[in-house]
Amino acid sequence: MVILLSLSVGDAFAAAEIRLLNAVPGGPPPHLQVSAARQVKLEATDFGEATEYTATPAGRARLALLAGEKPIAEASSSFEEGARYTVVAVRNRNSEAPQLRVYRDGPAAAGKARLRVVSAAPEVNGAEITLDGRQLGSLSPGEVADYAAPDPGTYRLAAVKPDSEDELAALPGLSLVAGTAASAYLIGSAGERTRFVVHEDAVAAPTVGPATGLGGVAGGGMNWLLAILSAAAAGTLGGLLYSRARTSGDRAGR
Repeated sequence: MVILLSLSVGDAFAAAEIRLLNAVPGGPPPHLQVSAARQVKLEATDFGEATEYTATPAGRARLALLAGEKPIAEASSSFEEGARYTVVAVRNRNSEAPQLRVYRDGPAAAGKARLRVVSAAPEVNGAEITLDGRQLGSLSPGEVADYAAPDPGTYRLAAVKPDSEDELAALPGLSLVAGTAASAYLIGSAGERTRFVVHEDAVAAPTVGPATGLGGVAGGGMNWLLAILSAAAAGTLGGLLYSRARTSGDRAGR
């Protein structure tokens, strides 16, 4: 029991998390195969949709975007332990073949709302990104703006043609919640209208752990969880030793 618990904790800390966002219009929904220390498959997704995050071994990995069982795009990337990543499948602006781009997702911060914008629309050569008129950056296809930290609230996100007031896409009523981080992806090509899709990257964990009675471990991020697991392991070991001692005593008394 103790050994199994130790292995499960070790496996969790040796993993990264990834998800697939499909920004390739037309055709059947693709899925993603990740080949590393073990193979992981992410489910097929419709245009503009993203999978849930899935654990994958940290380190170097080979990525394959599959239509059925046929690879239609390949790439390699490195995943850092404990980090989250979004693999975006996009249409290559110079051909019909898709390509894969990997973005590292940022953490959430308690009490703050965080938002970044990623350009995944290959036919949009450039766009000025604004949030209620505030400039977030100028993006070309494949580029990503740094996370901004506006006050929590409701905003209007827009992509505007450079040196113009013409809007390429707009998302009114965007709700940014304290304690969350999100990415807005600008997508659209090959007949699909240009628009934003927003996916949550992270939610801030509680900064104070539960009252454990172990003294000094609450408020330390993962420390309180490790303390609980350690206590559970110690309790299990103590129970086993007590049971064996009692059995030996019973035998000696016979």
